[in-house]
Amino acid sequence: MRILIISLLLTSYCFPQDYWKLFNKENSPLPSDAVSSVVQDKNGIYWISTIPEIINGEPVGGGIAKYNGTEWQIFTQNNSPLPTNRISWITVDSLNRKWIGTYEEGLICYDEGQWKIFNSTNSGLHSNDIYHLAISNDTVVWIATYNNGIAKFDGETWQIFRQTDFNLGSEIINFVYPINDTIWAGVDFGGLIYYSNGIWKHFGTGNYTPNFNLSVMSLVKDNFGYFWSNAHKANVGGLLVKFSDENIIFYDSTETGYNSKYSYNSIAVDDSNYKWIGTRDGLLSYNNSLWLKYNSPYSFNGFSFIYIDKNNNKITSGFNNSNKKMGLLFFNENDVTLSISTEINYNFDFALLQNYPNPFNPVTTITYQIPKEGLVTLKIYDILGKEVTTLINEQKQAGKYSIEFDASKLSSGVYLYELRSNEYKSTKKLLVIK
Repeated sequence: MRILIISLLLTSYCFPQDYWKLFNKENSPLPSDAVSSVVQDKNGIYWISTIPEIINGEPVGGGIAKYNGTEWQIFTQNNSPLPTNRISWITVDSLNRKWIGTYEEGLICYDEGQWKIFNSTNSGLHSNDIYHLAISNDTVVWIATYNNGIAKFDGETWQIFRQTDFNLGSEIINFVYPINDTIWAGVDFGGLIYYSNGIWKHFGTGNYTPNFNLSVMSLVKDNFGYFWSNAHKANVGGLLVKFSDENIIFYDSTETGYNSKYSYNSIAVDDSNYKWIGTRDGLLSYNNSLWLKYNSPYSFNGFSFIYIDKNNNKITSGFNNSNKKMGLLFFNENDVTLSISTEINYNFDFALLQNYPNPFNPVTTITYQIPKEGLVTLKIYDILGKEVTTLINEQKQAGKYSIEFDASKLSSGVYLYELRSNEYKSTKKLLVIK
């Protein structure tokens, strides 16, 4: 068992505004700029939870927004059975039902226009104050509450887990995260716990002793089987933690130009195994070799939760230095796409895939597919459209191909790569970082 502490060396990068898309009350029907979560359902539709903003001492707005990429539908106390506009979280089960957590009004299930409310009066739910929701085994709902532990609901039976089950002083649960048959949970200054074979245990890796001074805020498992978590330690500040059954690594931020109280708010992993971290000062990414910091082009640079949709958009709620919420923010280093259907049929379609890794230094791989025989050209251009090099210019049979591109002779920056074959053409962006 190994314990490592690693300092992060970040490269800061500011993408053009085309890579960002901001929705707020001024440019959309969003009911509040205080966005608490977002999820994409089985049909590709976005469901956005918000809470009221405090304006002149009074709560204003809040509720749920439904967005299909072009049209909005808003649900509030005034036009729906919602018992409150203070919506903490939304998640979707395998039946495409929306499970909605609220502050002080319990749990809601929305299914094809039908609303069902569960609270401490009409159900086995023991607390109406919900922080976070997650789904296991397709339809089982796990509920993290404020200062009342965890609830589990399988559609018929409720099971409640309290302080005596955790053997911890705190029952403030920041999140629940199911992986296979194990349920993980982060406790406010109580560390990380997990539920397996009917027993809750404190997390420990090898000889590593669980640190109950850590407030663990979120957890993900990457494509290589490693867990990643962001945490806050009393009187120290933020930490990023990577662990497996064999070792644990703490990533420190003290040498990145930030002080030791640098805050990591959330973490997510995309299909290319990039880690994305929301912070108080920028959006971080890590591709297992290179750390990057993306700065917002807007008047704020704070990012709370991170959700990655089917288009590889990184979606978050922005906030400024005064903690004022600034709306729903989409970021994509290859341009924001809000269309619902983005699936590629690899059996028949022409396809130019995103290079991997990206960003990179100096070698990356470009994969493409052509549906029929033809002359194929693959060229690299600079951001002004000047040709840099030709990677492919030859006849190819129908099929899927990959080619490595060595950018060791190029300077850092954004470049374009364009694939042409018969009547098909596609262009994507790549980023060289040195």
